[in-house]
Amino acid sequence: MVKIESDAKILKWEKIMPSDYLSNDEALSLLKLPKIEIERYSGHYLLQGQQTIELISIDTKFQFLFDVNCYQIRLTYQTRTRSKDILARLDLGGILRHRNPNGEIITGPHIHLYKEGFNDRFAYPLDPQFFSDPSDFLLSIEEFMRFCNIQGIGFREV
Repeated sequence: MVKIESDAKILKWEKIMPSDYLSNDEALSLLKLPKIEIERYSGHYLLQGQQTIELISIDTKFQFLFDVNCYQIRLTYQTRTRSKDILARLDLGGILRHRNPNGEIITGPHIHLYKEGFNDRFAYPLDPQFFSDPSDFLLSIEEFMRFCNIQGIGFREV
């Protein structure tokens, strides 16, 4: 159990640390791996509803799931492995506010990145170097796929 002093109140959280947890370096290496669809879809996916696209690394050693959830005011894109380790998740749209386990508050569009012992519970403000216009959902999903090195998938708006 970890205790953090923040604004005169004590926040508590437990690190999740199963023995098979990824290290930060392993997660970053997986995120950087080029990924393609396991079963190639020749068209464009619609930017609506909830979809999970199965991916595989180009060297065929690792499988990933790319989740796209489109709600009225919020989009969440994430790339995960072993069905529990979320490597990256992009939250856009609506009124967004996230509290990190250390008490830090992130407001507005943000990205969750894997952190050893915490999975995707830490969020960070978007870096304009990678995400140029968070209000453009189609552009943002393309930039997120580039950030996660997902290749050959196309989306279109409904």
